[in-house]
Amino acid sequence: MLKDSFKNKIIVGLLSLVLLLGTSFTAITQASVEDTVCKTEIGIKSIHYHVTASVLNIRSGPGLSYSIVGQVYRGDTVWYHSSLGSEVYSDGMWWTPIYKDSLEGWAASQYLEEY
Repeated sequence: MLKDSFKNKIIVGLLSLVLLLGTSFTAITQASVEDTVCKTEIGIKSIHYHVTASVLNIRSGPGLSYSIVGQVYRGDTVWYHSSLGSEVYSDGMWWTPIYKDSLEGWAASQYLEEY
């Protein structure tokens, strides 16, 4: 447990450094930062998923009663959004907090494939 917490602190520190230095390190691209984050795990939860549904609604909260804030499509990669919380069980299914670009919200977990 302590080991995972330490890894998370290192990642946050490195990402903060990249953001602070931004344009000074033009060799560091967003893709390389995302690739680094991709290979890291938070606890037992992988940080990113492939969408398996043809069209997957992203909602403002974990449940069918929340408004749809956007959509993602089969094959898209979405990222685990830990600042929204952890998975929640609601309306007979699990919901995962995710983001993609500027879109953030909750997706039905059954349509996300961890990788």
